[in-house]
Amino acid sequence: MAGHDCLIYTLAQQPTLWSYTDDAGRQDKVRVNGPLRANNGDILADAAIQGMGLILQPRFLLEEALQVSKLVPVLEAYHWSALELSAVYPVRRHVPGKVRVFVDYLLAFFGQL
Repeated sequence: MAGHDCLIYTLAQQPTLWSYTDDAGRQDKVRVNGPLRANNGDILADAAIQGMGLILQPRFLLEEALQVSKLVPVLEAYHWSALELSAVYPVRRHVPGKVRVFVDYLLAFFGQL
């Protein structure tokens, strides 16, 4: 992202190192820097809307801004690593129904991203 300001999510494992995979399946990383670092995706999204820099966040956080063209996707030919989500619950012989329904919902919702 040479020459571009990037907005850094500080709770990422390596905040200033963005990982990606290209069309050929090659993986690489790019070191980024920018004017704002925050531990809140909404703050970073607002800063991106204000034109402060590029943002790497899960699409569901940016969907509304993308739909109304407040933000536009860039470098869509690459798959950019974002945050991972884990559902953790105690191991039991019988998983409560509400837990199973919630985990199924998470899989359906986030599996599409």
